[in-house]
Amino acid sequence: MTATRVRIERHASLPSTSDRAIALAEAGEGAWTAVLADEQTAGRGRYGRRWLSPCGNLHLSVVLDAGAATPGGLGLLAGLAAGEAIAPLLSGAAALRLKWPNDLMVAGRKLGGVLVEAGRRHDDAPWAVAGIGVNLVAHPDEADRPAISLAALGIVPPAPQTLAAAIIDRLIAWSARARSEGFAAIVAAWQRHAQAPGTPVSVRLPTGPIAGRYAGLDDDGALLVALEDGRTRRVVTGEVFAGG
Repeated sequence: MTATRVRIERHASLPSTSDRAIALAEAGEGAWTAVLADEQTAGRGRYGRRWLSPCGNLHLSVVLDAGAATPGGLGLLAGLAAGEAIAPLLSGAAALRLKWPNDLMVAGRKLGGVLVEAGRRHDDAPWAVAGIGVNLVAHPDEADRPAISLAALGIVPPAPQTLAAAIIDRLIAWSARARSEGFAAIVAAWQRHAQAPGTPVSVRLPTGPIAGRYAGLDDDGALLVALEDGRTRRVVTGEVFAGG
């Protein structure tokens, strides 16, 4: 098996590691080109929300293997890879759980998140970039999303570059597995790290909120919510909150 080429750019400060990684991808840089910054001044999450990015936390964006899955599927793959890289650090602490579609949770609080953006170059070749943020030393709370950091859990956090290398390693491994075994392997592994089936959830949809219980994912990675009337609702996009 040939060695996989990984290239990591390091910066003291950037507006956004994802903006830089997207520019590299559009310029023709291939998969596993990564951008790591000590801080971001304009980091972003889903729906354009600001991602607070103080020094000491992980601010990483990686050009992915765009052909391994759909953009939505790559979001699950990237969350799974990040979760597997972080989980060994939590020995003796609360377990890490994946919350659909892109959150890394510990004890009901957000430890990190993933945002995948995708597009095509001028030659029509596809690209995809995963922006991955993890609270290592600080955990700024969002309005309705309490947060946590490894330091607040009493864990000595790794250096950001050490965790970045571990995440990229898992991204490469899961992308290869998705290509060889299909996306079902990602869905099955993601669900093993998720909240237990039957956990109460509420989902904020463009058409209004729904509440029910987590019923897993379907074959293409959409969220399944068991409603009180016995129906199962398939959710492709929406914001998920713990509790009904």
